Amino acid sequence: MKIRVGIAGTSGSLMQDGWTQAFAQPGCGFEIVGNASLGSSHAVMLPYRLPLLDDVAMDVLIVDLCVNEQRALNRNLHDPAQTAALFAWLRGWCADRGILPVVLILPHVTTAGLRHSAVRDHWAEMCRAAGLPFLDGYRLLRHACFFGERAPRHFMSGPNHLNPRGAKMTAEVLMETLTRFLQHAQIGTEQGSVHEFRHVHLNGKAERSTSLMTEHLHRLLIGDTLRAETGPGDLVGMVLNMNASCAALVISGQDMRVKRLDSPHARADSTPAMVCWSLLHPVAAADDCFVLSVQPARDMSGQEDNDHTDPGRPAEVAEPAVELAGLVIRGPARARRLVMTSGAEPDLLRLLD
Repeated sequence: MKIRVGIAGTSGSLMQDGWTQAFAQPGCGFEIVGNASLGSSHAVMLPYRLPLLDDVAMDVLIVDLCVNEQRALNRNLHDPAQTAALFAWLRGWCADRGILPVVLILPHVTTAGLRHSAVRDHWAEMCRAAGLPFLDGYRLLRHACFFGERAPRHFMSGPNHLNPRGAKMTAEVLMETLTRFLQHAQIGTEQGSVHEFRHVHLNGKAERSTSLMTEHLHRLLIGDTLRAETGPGDLVGMVLNMNASCAALVISGQDMRVKRLDSPHARADSTPAMVCWSLLHPVAAADDCFVLSVQPARDMSGQEDNDHTDPGRPAEVAEPAVELAGLVIRGPARARRLVMTSGAEPDLLRLLD
């Protein structure tokens, strides 16, 4: 009987020649039953995308979120505490459905080579504490480079993506070690205090379609305001069309924050690209709502940056605008069952020793 696999990752989980292809091969012992991945996004995408898998019968959920978090950390735009809260929420989501989460840590390689990754260390620590399986792509790549006498570029197509050779190697190791883990692991639950997270659709009038989805967005220009009735909680992320956003979002709740949503990808009449980006400094709702507006994005102006901006490549759009699909809200913490395991080594690479 095949192991049913769901996936919640970013661009590496969506590439046509990526690691997921090996899981779709006949006779591999696995079957992909749902893929809720979203490119160029952070862990806050989970409350937005996982509802697509609410009714999907699966045994494991492979989570691939580390590359974009490391990109954000490289620019001081990553909060490990927020990731920890989302990971706990994910464990609760999986416990309610009898699903085992599996963390795939894919490597981020810079011009300086394969460096130490604090994001990798944080995800590995969270998994070990809960006994949940994880594959360390950094260590796997180092081993492959050492024993194969190759440079990292032999397995990478760029700083953030494996090439077909690296993807195939990663998938084969993941399938082999995960099979061994499942033979010995005892899956159970424990009680924990977990923040609730939810995605609030803004139900805009502008319809945009991509190969993954159709969304309705609000297009905000200078002078526009949008009152978003979200209920109580803190705004921690936003879902946007990256290719049509070339301004900063002004968020007014109990406090005010300005978040840059511009990037070199913004183009007039370009194909939509939906992403979910985190807000480093969350804002609490005022009277159960937020008032949103836009202003021009500026360097060195006190606006919170995003990990895609590039001063040397400004957006090729003259009119400042933002296209928003929804907001990710963090609610209060409550007691909840969380999935955990015992009886097996969670560091999957050790199962090859």
